[in-house]
Amino acid sequence: MTPRYFRLLARHFGVTPELRAELLAGTGVNDRDLDDHSHTVTLGQQRILNANLDRVIGEHWVVSAPDLWAPSTLGALGVAYQTAPDLKTVLEVLVTRGRISGPSWTYRLRSDAEFTTLVFQADPAMTARNRQLCLEMGFIAFRHTIGLQLGRTPTALRFRFAAPIPAYAGEIRAVLGEVEFSAPEDAVVFPTSWLSTRAPLHDPVAFRLAMSQVDAEYAALNRSVPIVARVEDMLRFSNGRLTLPAVASQLGVSERTLVRRLQQAGVTFRELVDAEQRRRAEALISAGDAKMANVAEQLGYSDPSSFARARRRWAKAEA
Repeated sequence: MTPRYFRLLARHFGVTPELRAELLAGTGVNDRDLDDHSHTVTLGQQRILNANLDRVIGEHWVVSAPDLWAPSTLGALGVAYQTAPDLKTVLEVLVTRGRISGPSWTYRLRSDAEFTTLVFQADPAMTARNRQLCLEMGFIAFRHTIGLQLGRTPTALRFRFAAPIPAYAGEIRAVLGEVEFSAPEDAVVFPTSWLSTRAPLHDPVAFRLAMSQVDAEYAALNRSVPIVARVEDMLRFSNGRLTLPAVASQLGVSERTLVRRLQQAGVTFRELVDAEQRRRAEALISAGDAKMANVAEQLGYSDPSSFARARRRWAKAEA
C-alpha cells in the first residue's frame, strides 16, 4: 500500500509534534517514509496506526472527519468512480477492483426491481474493531460517491452494520443518516432506479486513463498483498511467537510457497516477525515496564542480550 492514508491521517490528526509521534508509535513508519512516494506500508502497519488513533483521538475518529474519506483520497480508483458514466459502472468497478483501497474486502451485489444491496464481506482474519473502522470509512466514501453521481445528497441510502451498536452511534448516524446495527450483514441499500442515472461528472477520457492505472494497481495487489495481511494478523493476535511452518500450515500453503509469495511482496517472514516483536516491545515499555529482562522474557527472547541485539537492529533500521 502507498503511504497516502498514513500521510493524510498524520497530517489531519497529528496537529502537534507530540500527537504525530504518538500516532506513528510502533508503526515503523517515520516522516521520511511519508514523504517518499515510492515507500510502501503494510496492512499491519495501517492497523497499528488505527489502534493508535483509537487510543489517542477516540474510537469516533473516522466519523469525526468524514471529508477524509471522499473519492479524491482514493487515487486512480477515486477518479474512476467520479468520472464513470453511471452508478452501475461505478459498482462494477467497485466489485471487481475495490480491493485496491481495501485489500481485506470483497463486494457483491443483489438487485430487485425496487432496491439494490451492496454487501461488504471482510476477510475472516480481520478483528471486529478493524472491520468496524473500515466499514465506517467505506460507507462514508460510498455516500460521497453516490452524492457525486446523483448530483444531490443521497438521503435514501440505508447503511447496515452487522456489529452491535457502538458508544458513538449518534455520531455515525449524524454522518451517514439511516443506520442499522446488529444487522444480518454489512451492506448498503439504495433504490435500483439510481443505477441508470447518468453521472454529471462523466469524462470518457479521464475514466479510461484512470481505469488503466486501476488495472495496473489491481494486478500488483493480486500478486502479493492478501497473504502479507494475513500473516501480519496471525502474528499480531497470537499468544506467542509463530514459526514459519505453523503460519504456512494455518494458511494452507507450503513453506516454500509462503516464502516465495512474501518475497514477491518485498518482505520476508523474519521482517514481519521483527516488526511485530518491535511493536510489542514498545507497547510494554510505554506501559511502564522499564526492566528489559522482563520485557525480553515476555517477548520470548532466550536472554536479555538477545533482546538488546534486536533493539539495536531496530534502531539501525530506523536510522
